[in-house]
Amino acid sequence: MATLLPDYNNWSNYFTWAVYRWLTNDEATYNHVLDIVQTSERGIDCDGAIKEYVESGNPLTETETL
Repeated sequence: MATLLPDYNNWSNYFTWAVYRWLTNDEATYNHVLDIVQTSERGIDCDGAIKEYVESGNPLTETETL
């Protein structure tokens, strides 16, 4: 029997879905993330670069958030 996951628009959890929505919600941010992925060396460190981008854009750096 398959385990049912919570449904966050077919994402495994709310936080992953929320970050995805934030990164794809407007064209400028989406294009910037695409640039990060395309300029990463074969995509090897694009996850670290995207994480850094998300953290640098967080206005609540002193508060636990994403």
